[in-house]
Amino acid sequence: MILRCSQCGHENPGDSIFCSSCGNSFSENKELTLPGGVKYVGEFKDGLPNGQGTATYPTGAKYVGEYKGGRKSGQGTYTWPDGKKYVGEFKDGDRHGQGTMTLPDGTIQKGLWKDDVFVD
Repeated sequence: MILRCSQCGHENPGDSIFCSSCGNSFSENKELTLPGGVKYVGEFKDGLPNGQGTATYPTGAKYVGEYKGGRKSGQGTYTWPDGKKYVGEFKDGDRHGQGTMTLPDGTIQKGLWKDDVFVD
């Protein structure tokens, strides 16, 4: 993973918690532009999103919730540009556990998700 420093704009490998150009600490840095233009604001650990954070995607999608090791993990809300919204549990970046999907037409899908797929 390449992390872009919000202080100087330098691209850094994800295995460091400090910018190799300006020395800015990613553990203290609360805003970062990730690969693909994703903007992340929140908590970090070892240079990766970890704890509470918000990611805004170039497509207009948005995730607000918990991260672990740079991936969506725990409770969160993901909103698509078309208004579709998932509120619930995530694991390793996928919808996983109890959650509720609300579609733009008001249809609600509530129950268990596994590996990003509605199960029951």
